[in-house]
Amino acid sequence: MKKVKNYFVKAIVGIVAFSTMLSGCAKTSTKSDDDHLTVFLWESKLVKNLAPYIRSQLPDMDIEFISGNNNTDLYEYYQEHGELPDIISVRRFSGTDSKELQPYLLDLSSYDIVSKYYSYALQYYFNKDQSINWLPICGIPQTIIANKTLFDQYGIALPTNYEEYVEACQKFNDLGIKPNSMDMGEDWSCLEAIQGGAIDEFTSLEGLEWRSKAESADDKISFDEEMGH
Repeated sequence: MKKVKNYFVKAIVGIVAFSTMLSGCAKTSTKSDDDHLTVFLWESKLVKNLAPYIRSQLPDMDIEFISGNNNTDLYEYYQEHGELPDIISVRRFSGTDSKELQPYLLDLSSYDIVSKYYSYALQYYFNKDQSINWLPICGIPQTIIANKTLFDQYGIALPTNYEEYVEACQKFNDLGIKPNSMDMGEDWSCLEAIQGGAIDEFTSLEGLEWRSKAESADDKISFDEEMGH
């Protein structure tokens, strides 16, 4: 029965991985209900939209879909109480945080689904032992936003590498303009930099509404001129 459950775990994780943001598989158990799969999705909308499709693909499997959380905190709690679901999908979390769950997750590195990804998309998901527990569905490029008007005003060239970036920061600092610095140690650091640059916008009522729509993908969103700068 455990082999059967593993087969369905592999089948479902392929569907989930290409439908959500990040997904991982908990190690399957040998309990009496071993043919029952629990799948936690990071928001209720996915339960409504994704669950019927998965059930149509695997009509004979007993699958329970549950609205979970979009970070790993909930699953760390479940792990502590021995109740990890079979499949986990989350939308946003730090790669460092996810490693807390590594000992309790299935190694996906030998599964066919992994071969469907480009190597550059997987490089950040391999553990030190070359195992892989999470699969990505989309990526956000790490970006630094520059106020080109300010650079032009003081005749400072836009940096094209890290050394030039440090030099530009030093020049602004010498002019009494304190630059923001960040070590980019976490995989969400770039988003913090972007949001910090538009803090006035994001803390307004309109900004809070915009961010809520952006994070939930409830509506088409766009940057206005002020946010874009």
